[in-house]
Amino acid sequence: MKSVGELEQEALQRLQGGDLEGARAALLQLSKLRPQDTRLAARILVLDQHLAKRRASDPMA
Repeated sequence: MKSVGELEQEALQRLQGGDLEGARAALLQLSKLRPQDTRLAARILVLDQHLAKRRASDPMA
């Protein structure tokens, strides 16, 4: 399993590259290592909201 730092870096790189689903996956793995991190949970929620909007506006996505 990747370290906390590696997962944080991966999530950041994916976000910067526009890969919201990849960033979400990295943050979900990170949340398993830091289950009490409420800011992390909030970030995942925001990504979920953005992904839902993207899917609603583009049914082919």
